[in-house]
Amino acid sequence: MTRNPPEPEGDIEAQVLGEQLRAAGIDDAALYRDLELARVTGRVSDELRRRAAEATQGTPPLSECITVFISDDQCGKVYTRDSDGKVKKESIGHITNAVASTVHVPDAKTFAEVLLWVMDTPNAGLILGAVKGTKPRDEFQIRTMKTLHELLRKPDRADIAGIHQIDGSACIARMKENFAPCQWALLDRDVDEHTPGQFDADSLPYDDWLRLVDEKLLPGVASCERVVLPSSSARVRLPDGTPYSSGNGHTFVRTNGGDLERVRSQLSAKAALEGIAWPKPRFSRKTGEKMGESATTILDASVLSPGRLTFDGKPRASNGLSIAPPEVAVFDGPALDLSAFVDLTDEEIAIRNAASPVRLHRDGAGRVSQQDHTTLTLDTVIELEDGETMSVREWHESGRGHTRIQSPFRASDSFAAFIDRDPLRVYDSGTCTTYHCAAPKPDPGKVFDDLLPERGDQTEAASASSTPSRPEPFPGPMSEIVAAMLATAPKPRKGLAVVAALMGMAAACDGRLHLAADGHSRLNLFATVLLETGEGKEHAMKVSEAVARAAGAQVAGKPASGAALEDMLQDHGSMLLTIDEAGHLLAAMNARHAPTYLTDLSSVMMQLHSRGPSTYHTRGRAASGKKESAAGRAVAHPAVSALMFSTPQKFAHVAGVMDIESGALGRHLFYIDTERVEQRRVGGAFNLPASVVEVARQIRAMGAFPATEPSSPFEAPPLAAHREVDIAYGDGTEALLQRVMDRFSSRQRQPAVSSLEGMLTARGYENLLRVAGTLAVWDAPHRPTLRPDQVAWAEAFVLRSIHDAVLFADEHMHEAGVLADAAHVLRVCRRVLAGELKCDRLNEFACVRRGVVPRRIALKHSRLAKEPFAKALEHLDAVGDAHAFDAPLLQDGGTVPAIKVLRAG
Repeated sequence: MTRNPPEPEGDIEAQVLGEQLRAAGIDDAALYRDLELARVTGRVSDELRRRAAEATQGTPPLSECITVFISDDQCGKVYTRDSDGKVKKESIGHITNAVASTVHVPDAKTFAEVLLWVMDTPNAGLILGAVKGTKPRDEFQIRTMKTLHELLRKPDRADIAGIHQIDGSACIARMKENFAPCQWALLDRDVDEHTPGQFDADSLPYDDWLRLVDEKLLPGVASCERVVLPSSSARVRLPDGTPYSSGNGHTFVRTNGGDLERVRSQLSAKAALEGIAWPKPRFSRKTGEKMGESATTILDASVLSPGRLTFDGKPRASNGLSIAPPEVAVFDGPALDLSAFVDLTDEEIAIRNAASPVRLHRDGAGRVSQQDHTTLTLDTVIELEDGETMSVREWHESGRGHTRIQSPFRASDSFAAFIDRDPLRVYDSGTCTTYHCAAPKPDPGKVFDDLLPERGDQTEAASASSTPSRPEPFPGPMSEIVAAMLATAPKPRKGLAVVAALMGMAAACDGRLHLAADGHSRLNLFATVLLETGEGKEHAMKVSEAVARAAGAQVAGKPASGAALEDMLQDHGSMLLTIDEAGHLLAAMNARHAPTYLTDLSSVMMQLHSRGPSTYHTRGRAASGKKESAAGRAVAHPAVSALMFSTPQKFAHVAGVMDIESGALGRHLFYIDTERVEQRRVGGAFNLPASVVEVARQIRAMGAFPATEPSSPFEAPPLAAHREVDIAYGDGTEALLQRVMDRFSSRQRQPAVSSLEGMLTARGYENLLRVAGTLAVWDAPHRPTLRPDQVAWAEAFVLRSIHDAVLFADEHMHEAGVLADAAHVLRVCRRVLAGELKCDRLNEFACVRRGVVPRRIALKHSRLAKEPFAKALEHLDAVGDAHAFDAPLLQDGGTVPAIKVLRAG
């Protein structure tokens, strides 16, 4: 049966109808189901159009509605006067239970009427947004999330979303999922004692303030439709009738319903770049002590959060103070076009990130979030909803889970933040900022102990018998890269996506970046990926290359020779080699008569893996024919990473013992996946997320560091010449690294560990440092600092790499013991040729003098049984490490079974 193609715009019409129904709060499951079917088929029938029209007839869209409430408890502002005549203000910025209603406010005039009622009603307020599933005049109760969890006996957040019938009343929790987007937005001006003089009410009257907001932040706001009302403080009258305060107020503007969240997420950063931001301290309401500070500006962006409470109800006053009647001003005009707001450019984000410990991230939707890894500490004081204060350390030790708190780094009364564990963090929804903090441990060296088996003096090895977990993508740029790769991969593999992201990130770190406390180690990595043909290597290579290129790294395929690779090297330059069919390259290198250019390539790559901390000297060229001699170059700190791919079968056949003993493969990280993944269709090509591109550009420009500290966190730093960047070590990191090093050393010494596992473990700590260092650079390019959580992730990644390689050897490299036996036979042969092990027959002595090892002598000194010895010799011959043949005798024309070692140890 042939399926007819969809109509060109039928799917779009169905989608638009569905959005209109949802905006109107229509609850009709059958209608939504039929519209979804129409969207898929691309055909919207007249009957379906009629049903949709009838459903929305007479019902205004929820985007034109707000929620008005009256709290059961006291809320809003309370003013009193002490014996000295000083006015004191208390803000109660949360509610536990309230009666609410959905109200239709299509224009400023209607909104003004609603506001006048709210302003004259104690404990009243509003929310700029209507509850989904309601219509105008619907009444319901607003409860706290905690209360609904208890009443419904459901622990998950998703379970309490929506409208619930409790004791005959409709109830909701105040959570952003419950509120539809609204066309109204609040501009909140808050002038206080910390406001610089040029921005206070005297220097910047309301009209001038609105023009400044229009010019610097929100184009068109000075002429749009709006309602203006004074702040609660401006309504307070002193005993002589004069206003207590002036200058502050709320301006409600009607917008075109655009992406307000996109605007909100960038306002603070844009204000800082425009020079209209300043630091503001926050003090404890109980003790009066300073609890933190944050940037503030002429406009409070936090009130633009969805579902935000706005307390414009009638304030309370006592001790001679009174409250003036409510007044509002209505201004006609067009709706504010939010699309006129200009997004921060990548360059502006980079400047802001260089001037502040807070790093900005832009997601695919254009929204900007902030990640801060330095401000929050274990000693930071937090305030809980019940007024209790404690340090972050005390909260963590109490064993509590997700807890709503007062925002610790800005002045706020709305408890618009929470603290959570795993990982330990504070999120401030008002500023879209996540503050990260390393979790406390009794011994910093044990940060990762609970995830690993004890090593100590145990004799049993944790090798192939125990399977280390493959870590999830590290939060931040890596997780964003992995998500983008999985979304566009025909055969998605999360583990492969992590490797691809990590290799691109490592290649982005050039030779200026180093871990000074660990031998000035650079961050370049070598990795081998073993996949069946057609299982996703092309997509992985594309992703790694895109990440590396975004940071300015060179990207190349297999070099033609060692000399060609040396010609590409640059001082401090970073490079990513992506080598397809690496098994064939390895086979050619291991061939008995391998050309010099291939053996040179192998040697150069091995040197470049470890030469980052020093200067690499290229080889000179002797005069030949018309070519003059040329001296070699001295290349300062090159950083070359290599991502190699092979099929498991080819790799198992050609990978030799010498490749690991000499370090050619012992330096590599491994990702091995022999499972088949079903192919799927994907809708688009891979593109790096904008936030990742922006971080990559910061890394590219990392040599331009401030020569002096900026005078304030909101000022862009001066630029200095390029210089090397030492990655710092955060609290607890060095103690953890020492313990990790001890674990790797102990693991290597365990008698049950195979020779292969021992060889890989010997390089494990070095790879761990490079992986963790890469995460540190991408987490905070302006000030890279190695943290315990990065080290823990790197250890898990390296342990899984070793496990994969050992397990693969057990299953594919002939037999579990063949590789070790082959290594042992090679060592015996070298000792025979060096004269350390003697022959006892004249013809065998003659063989040794000719550079070959009699088979009988090798068998004798290896002390292996004949069958294991034969399998070891067969493997050595197959991979090109040695060749078994019959050596002719010069005396009588006979032969002696012998072994020719093809590669020196």
